[in-house]
Amino acid sequence: MSSSLVDRFKERKLVQWALAYLAAAWVLFEVADVVGGRLGWPDAVYRQLLVVLMTGFLIVLVLAWYHGEKGEQAVRVPEILMLVGIVALGVGALASYRTDRPEEGTDGLVVRSPGSVAVLAFADMSAAGDQSAFSFQGGSTDVRSIGDRLDVRHVLEGSVRHDGQRVRISVKLVDTSDGFEVWSRSLTRELTDVIRLQEEVAALVVSELRPQLTDLPIRTARTSDPDAHLHYLRGRYHWHRMNAEAAVASFEEAIVLDSTFAGAWAGLGSSLTVLAITTGDPETRTRAMAAVDRATALDRDLPDALAAKARSDLTFRYDWLAAEEALRRAVVLDPNHVETRHWYSHVLAWTGRTREAVEQARAAVALDPLSPFMGLNLGNALHAAGSSEEALQQIEATLELEPTFALAWLWLWESRLAAGILEGAADALVRWAGLSGGSAEGAHEVSRRISAYRSSGRRPGIPPGMGEELPLSSEWLRRVHSELGEDDLVLDSLWQAYEAHSGAYDVLSIKLGGRYQRLRDNPRFEELVARIGPS
Repeated sequence: MSSSLVDRFKERKLVQWALAYLAAAWVLFEVADVVGGRLGWPDAVYRQLLVVLMTGFLIVLVLAWYHGEKGEQAVRVPEILMLVGIVALGVGALASYRTDRPEEGTDGLVVRSPGSVAVLAFADMSAAGDQSAFSFQGGSTDVRSIGDRLDVRHVLEGSVRHDGQRVRISVKLVDTSDGFEVWSRSLTRELTDVIRLQEEVAALVVSELRPQLTDLPIRTARTSDPDAHLHYLRGRYHWHRMNAEAAVASFEEAIVLDSTFAGAWAGLGSSLTVLAITTGDPETRTRAMAAVDRATALDRDLPDALAAKARSDLTFRYDWLAAEEALRRAVVLDPNHVETRHWYSHVLAWTGRTREAVEQARAAVALDPLSPFMGLNLGNALHAAGSSEEALQQIEATLELEPTFALAWLWLWESRLAAGILEGAADALVRWAGLSGGSAEGAHEVSRRISAYRSSGRRPGIPPGMGEELPLSSEWLRRVHSELGEDDLVLDSLWQAYEAHSGAYDVLSIKLGGRYQRLRDNPRFEELVARIGPS
């Protein structure tokens, strides 16, 4: 570098301008990191901020060169052209960043559309007819209708024939746009190789669809015992049907056959966790935590195990950081893991990051569009985000999909109460009672008392035995007491649930402003909020 150029650098104090800008940019980025950490900003925000700061650095260098201490004061054409070019580069970088990447969800984790292939239940062609447990709702359905409902390009269907120690699987891939068969294949293997056969079929499908699919890692819950695998699949079936007791029995059968089967331990932990929450039984809670610990010890990278760990860490230990760390890792390992998305949406909503909670809930619905549970979860996330009308519509749509989903009727009851639709709320509570073996008269009586309290402000209370007559869980009884203005009973019950580590959702979501808003000025309530966390 010539001495004259160095002198011009010194005259314009180019180094001083650059160092001052870098120092200010560093402080700004550190402040953004602290604030963003508190507010749950996604990583995309920081990357975009970095692009802006780099663009600003180039602009500062140009301004220093032309307008430093002994630089020219007049604006010149070269300067304008340089500034315009730098701004154009910065804008182009941001635009390229936004368009070259897939849609992102929480913390920059990619939400990939599952709209590639749907796998239907294979027809059981065996003589006994006992080899298939799953089916698309409504039985035989035109593949084009399935493609429209599930937003998929292809449908994989086939048949299974079991004869002695041999199994024959016939597979065909159908294009949902026109109903024509893309390809077909038949494979015959010994029954002892059935797990390898499943992987072989999956590999065939992936190789056929590879141009349309991303290279995502596929994690499977492995076992070498085909009978253990069958019991595991039955456990997953019962789990998705929300029959936790049957799921526990199936997963335990799998573990008896293969005690090192991490997927079965994870399923057992998740199922026992649900039972512990609904029953409040301390022994079940202890068994649930032990099963989860065993699953993660066997395979720390299994998404099922990580999702189960997150639920256990939070519901029983109030360990928010450990729960979120497990969920973030699970999403990275398998972005298409539905249970991770579902549970992550809860954690985000309960920590006040409601917009991101809705993103995760929508991702779960996209991955499993026919699951009423995922649909209800989206409704709950929308409700937490303040989108009450959309939440109500989502819950109603979920019940159209599965009218016998009892829990959704309870959520519809609460959502309609929040919207002031008292008659519709009463109808929803009655429907829930009918599905749950409760008393329709009791549901009508609770609704009548809530209406009376809202119109008069007098607290009519709940008649003795009303909780058993309906019957309502402790969590939903708290909500009834709250609707009747019985704040002391609500507080006593919340504290009991907190101290028992019962995993009640209304305890974990206590920081949200909605359901117990009237208690916000109560010192006992504020102390409980502080204890539950997150800090």
